[in-house]
Amino acid sequence: MAKDEPTQESSNNQTGSTSAATPLVPGVRKQWFCFGGDVIEYFDSEDEARGAAVKALEFYRDCCDPEWPEEVGSICWGKVHQVCREQVIEQPEFVPSGVDYVCDFNLVDAG
Repeated sequence: MAKDEPTQESSNNQTGSTSAATPLVPGVRKQWFCFGGDVIEYFDSEDEARGAAVKALEFYRDCCDPEWPEEVGSICWGKVHQVCREQVIEQPEFVPSGVDYVCDFNLVDAG
């Protein structure tokens, strides 16, 4: 993994799924995601992302005694199209006291 790609060990405590280190910034290497109801994970392939969503749904199905957990309605998976990136403003009009630099964030194409 490149030096500028921060990682996290992803562990979804509610759904019990785990994955290898994934970029904190989506789209750097992994173009697919799954939100399993409480955490987002990034994957190399569509099949992996869909599989994680199915696994999360199965977990919540096992938990519905007698009612479904609210988180089940949040499960989704898909392809990352754009990501948010920081842009340092080199010559801002105003820099508040105690601030090292001024920045903004923009959506850019993933990848």
